[in-house]
Amino acid sequence: LRAQSPTHQHGEHPGRVAILSPQRRLCLRCIQAAYRLSHALVQDSFMPSFTTRAARLDDAEELAAVHTQSWQETYTGLFSENAWSAESRVRRAAMWNVLLTDDDTTSVVAEVDGAIIGFAHAEHNRDEPNLPAEELKMIYVLASAHGTGAGQALIDAALGGAPASVWVLERNPRARTFYAKNRFMRDGTVREMDFNPNIRELRLIRR
Repeated sequence: LRAQSPTHQHGEHPGRVAILSPQRRLCLRCIQAAYRLSHALVQDSFMPSFTTRAARLDDAEELAAVHTQSWQETYTGLFSENAWSAESRVRRAAMWNVLLTDDDTTSVVAEVDGAIIGFAHAEHNRDEPNLPAEELKMIYVLASAHGTGAGQALIDAALGGAPASVWVLERNPRARTFYAKNRFMRDGTVREMDFNPNIRELRLIRR
């Protein structure tokens, strides 16, 4: 077989088409298959599988730890370091001990190998004019589990597809993008944080 070629490199024969022997074709296919397998294994090693379940009262301490770490990962540079101090973790543990006994709320966790890597907490049966009965009060996923789908699984477990509201920090673009994907839209209501009026929260609604 011959093909016209305008240029060629030293040592090549212009006009000739390289033909691999059956043995070389088999070897090439083996190399390609091995590459695809190793690439898949590397990807899997960075995407741990997770499960979701209802939070239990005995999760309070671990939830407080994840809650505190999530705040540090999310709000460093915006909030004071006191927001993720050892004292704040103790206060969160006490808060979770109360929240996990409230029948008008739903708390769910995502975990990997028995360790909690994220949570969501929603309140139900709220009676406020012009607002949905459901409010997503909290949802956090550790940075090490970002991109695994844990956040989506948590919001689905806490709310399903129900109409709901949520407050989000104005300067949290990742969270705002996440809520937009879940059909939450601004209703125009803004509130300032008590400890820093320069930090604002926006209310989002899903009808």
